[in-house]
Amino acid sequence: MTTEFNASVGEVVSAITPLSNFSTRQVPRREHLGQRAHLDFISRQSNDTKSEVGIKGVYSSPEHRQLSLHGRIDLLETLSQEPQEAFRITEFKSVVLPIASLDDICFPPPERFTRQALIYTYLVSKQKRANSTKIVNCRLVIHNLTDDAEKTLDLDFDVREIEGWLNEYIDLKIHEKAKNTALSAHRCELASTLTMPYPTYRNGQKDTIDLTYESFCSGKDVIWEASPGFGKTITMLLPALKAALGRGKPVFFATAKGGGRQPVLSTIEAIQKYCPELSVIFLSARSELCLHKYGSCRENECSFEKLEPDEFGRFDTPSELDNCKIITRRELRDVGELENLCPVDLSFLYAERSDIVIGDYNFVYDPGARLRQFRDPGPSGWTLLVDEAHNLFNRGREIFSTAIPADDIWNCRRMLEDEGWRFDSLGSFQKLLIVLELIGVGVQASISEVSPAEPQSIEIDETEWEEYLDRLSLSMADFIIDAQDRVASEVVDSLWSVYRQIEYFVHLLDEEREAFPIYADVDVREMGVKCLDASGKLADINARFNNIAAFSGTMSPLEFYKTAIGLTVRPTETLQVDPIFSRTRQLVVLADDIDTRFKMRPREAKHIAETLIEFCGMKTGGYLAVFPSFAFMNLITPYLDQSDLNFVVQARGMSYSERRRMRYILDKPNETTLAMIVAGGQFSEAADYPGDACVGVAIVGPCLPPPDPWRDELGDYWQRNGEDGEKVAYIVPAMQRVVQAAGRLIRSEEDRGVVLLMDNRYLQSRFLDVLPVSWQDYLKSKKINWQTSVRNFWAKEL
Repeated sequence: MTTEFNASVGEVVSAITPLSNFSTRQVPRREHLGQRAHLDFISRQSNDTKSEVGIKGVYSSPEHRQLSLHGRIDLLETLSQEPQEAFRITEFKSVVLPIASLDDICFPPPERFTRQALIYTYLVSKQKRANSTKIVNCRLVIHNLTDDAEKTLDLDFDVREIEGWLNEYIDLKIHEKAKNTALSAHRCELASTLTMPYPTYRNGQKDTIDLTYESFCSGKDVIWEASPGFGKTITMLLPALKAALGRGKPVFFATAKGGGRQPVLSTIEAIQKYCPELSVIFLSARSELCLHKYGSCRENECSFEKLEPDEFGRFDTPSELDNCKIITRRELRDVGELENLCPVDLSFLYAERSDIVIGDYNFVYDPGARLRQFRDPGPSGWTLLVDEAHNLFNRGREIFSTAIPADDIWNCRRMLEDEGWRFDSLGSFQKLLIVLELIGVGVQASISEVSPAEPQSIEIDETEWEEYLDRLSLSMADFIIDAQDRVASEVVDSLWSVYRQIEYFVHLLDEEREAFPIYADVDVREMGVKCLDASGKLADINARFNNIAAFSGTMSPLEFYKTAIGLTVRPTETLQVDPIFSRTRQLVVLADDIDTRFKMRPREAKHIAETLIEFCGMKTGGYLAVFPSFAFMNLITPYLDQSDLNFVVQARGMSYSERRRMRYILDKPNETTLAMIVAGGQFSEAADYPGDACVGVAIVGPCLPPPDPWRDELGDYWQRNGEDGEKVAYIVPAMQRVVQAAGRLIRSEEDRGVVLLMDNRYLQSRFLDVLPVSWQDYLKSKKINWQTSVRNFWAKEL
């Protein structure tokens, strides 16, 4: 039986050839510059020379293994007809080296260049072999983009050597296939051993697990909302792992923030007690992993070995990591330092081999940080779990927005001018200064078109900005090439930052203007593109996964979120889970005699303080008072100072030690302490207060975001597209903060506590409809005052 493979010549060469030490510089639009030099080279050839010649061929080994090859030859020339017909193929390659480097070159050119040219020669030779009088020669032309110098090399043609490379590629693919087959079989075996790691299911949990698993097996996605304390993480992970590993594929668990990783870590550790061979990696940002003192990835500054994706298949992984059950930042940095390997590249390597990968949304959705497994538009086979998925609505819009601050342009130009004493003689230096000034003036002109009151949509000449990008990329590349290693690192970093801002801005100009308006803002001196609806972009990425489950404790209305976060590429099940234990162990009450509207706050401050004191006096334990802003909170604290209540106050920009001290005070048993905190912050979201550390949460007002031009624009956009714009822009995010803060109360089936809502607006239908169903029942059935309800609730405590 013949084993068959199919590949391009480029794929073969990349797979079997390590990157050479033939160092080249990173320059903007490197591919574009290379293509331009390539076209110029082709245009200089005679009319008799064939260019861009498609080639196909088949190599069959004595071991009955077959490799079908295809590619495109740069030049194919007929050198003579009689008495022997002779041909020559020429492969053109560009590099970025210091000036005059090719004149002094005394070592072989990169193997990737020579091997590609020689394999093409081999294929042409096989085609012409019908007549033994035919001769095929090979030539490699290396072009230095720095000075447009060229070096031509005649390459020796050895059939046995080339067939050895092809056999090496076949061996590699057979090894990879066997390894992938073994990995798939291993995952299938793991799937059969997965079991619920906790002694009992919480109410409604097993039904949700079964529904999710059945949905995944039938090719559907799932979006659901569940009350805090339900155990969302295990409820999603268990069916996802069973379905994905059962297909031999991995799972990506996307988190909204670093703090959201602790629950999934605890859950995985519980699963691994019964399934110890489950491999897991936590991805971290490059800045957190990098071992270089200044975080530089430049070859001439970083001594740690880089691992290119093409090398992953043949790289022997360090045993220290292979034996690690859960790989985190600490293990990656330790092994990277020990083995002199880049920890960032190590993390990407293990992300391709692990059963579960946990990382920020950026690793899936951000074009600049997305893992290579998710870059191609085709299906990846992975299963994606989106934790706290309500955040994806805002994060998606942030990812697909960009800004060009005028100050960044001028500061970059100023830094460059300060280096002028080194580069005044370089024409590329003067050109780059002119281009930066041209762009800076362009940004300033757009800003000057709008009034200073608020950001406003503007119209621009898109072609002009495409020209700006083209001129910046070329002038910047010329300067980096000419200046060689004499440019200060901070100047290079500033140039790259400006370049990437403009590059992404131009990229987003292709999007539909209603959902991606171009704006200018006088107050912050910037222009940019603001995404109001990322659903289409998110859907494009979601289509690359086999299944997706998006879950959160605050995702009402579900139908809106299903559309807004791009869960529209497959049938999607929606589910709202309200465990019975949350109704029996949590009480929601309303102090509707309080008005927290902005104008009423000074008048109501004393009443609010008295209500908090009364609330905290009903049971010993920790309490949270959640405010929409620091300013509002600071109106209340003077009245608390006059009482005997022990309280602590969140401050702006608290240090890590200050946050720990505040948590230590809250965790004291047998004491009543009130924590005054702000909604949406580190104490009201993604924080656990087990047991009596939190027995009551008072939410002072509906926590509406302050009026904002972009929120108004967001609301107007969704209003035009069939939604309640005010609800999308203001009410939904406000109620999410409310429910998230209340979620600190019930974290397990043993916890009990009271949520006190303070404001009569909670009874308005536009607010009430977005709250959990159990809350609505409490608030609608109000028959007695909140004080009596709370006393009765605590009187039933066992």
